[in-house]
Amino acid sequence: MERRKPTYGESIASLLVMVLFIFVGFMLFKLRVELLMIASAAAAGFLAWRLGYTWEDMETAICHRIMRATPAILIIWVIGIVISTLMFSGSIPMLIYYGIKIVDPQYVIIAAFFTCMVFSTVTGTSWGSAGTAGVAFMGVAAGLDVPLSVTAAAPPSATSCLPFRRPPIWRLPAWGSICTITSKR
Repeated sequence: MERRKPTYGESIASLLVMVLFIFVGFMLFKLRVELLMIASAAAAGFLAWRLGYTWEDMETAICHRIMRATPAILIIWVIGIVISTLMFSGSIPMLIYYGIKIVDPQYVIIAAFFTCMVFSTVTGTSWGSAGTAGVAFMGVAAGLDVPLSVTAAAPPSATSCLPFRRPPIWRLPAWGSICTITSKR
């Protein structure tokens, strides 16, 4: 069987089948998501078989995608480990305690913005700074009755606002794995 590209209708139909499997199965029938994801993968495999791909082709493509996404996944795990370590050790609760004592309620949002901007610049990880200082300032805002929705917008805004700063470390492997960017060395 000769390989071919999917038509527009086949592409939309495959997405709709996967969404319907998960949405209908989980919301209406209360089935486990794992089972529904396997059914969605089977539907995608059936479409690939119709397009002329063999099992070996699909297996190779899956392994290649996992291999390319692994660095980004590992960086996200490490950032999660750092954030949870700071929470468990009491560093973030200490920041919340002193933030309530020191920061005036009218300056919480501005302080959250600039603190996260400095953390992001110094550490090179926007997720790490949003997960540490951002979480701490959410606690401060909750303790001082500052609007949480505006306070929640400050860390992500601050971590990506400096144009002269090098991009955070998590973006490089993530975009490289998504966009098939290869470095020239």
